[in-house]
Amino acid sequence: GALYQQAMNNYKLLQAAFEKVGVDKQIPIQDLLRAKPQDNLGWMQWVYGYVHNVTGGAGIAAGGARGGGGGRGASAAALARGGTGASGGSHRRAREVGRRAHADQRRAASARGRAERRQRRRQERARGARGRPRRRHRQDQRAAASG
Repeated sequence: GALYQQAMNNYKLLQAAFEKVGVDKQIPIQDLLRAKPQDNLGWMQWVYGYVHNVTGGAGIAAGGARGGGGGRGASAAALARGGTGASGGSHRRAREVGRRAHADQRRAASARGRAERRQRRRQERARGARGRPRRRHRQDQRAAASG
């Protein structure tokens, strides 16, 4: 509907701005419009990395770029010129996104480890009783029966 068209137009404007300042990144518009979390995460990680590399970790002051004042960090115009700025809220938010992505990676690695351990246990069980210690309760039953 109308929101889809507005989003499409906004991404096209962003692509035109990228081309104007010499950024050779094609925005995956169709992927982003599908609103799948993985697509959006990948795009935001690229944006974060780009801003981090260009500003040296300083972030962007969007308020200052719009003429509204306030905000620390580089303005969008300064970024286009290759400038940098002081650390601001944008950098903190981007860092938080990075932390969340790292936490997701740790959770995925932990899940893989659990799956591998489960697989090993299944394989050990499939080998049979050979090489395993006897079950204690059978020994206890025999001792009770003979006594």
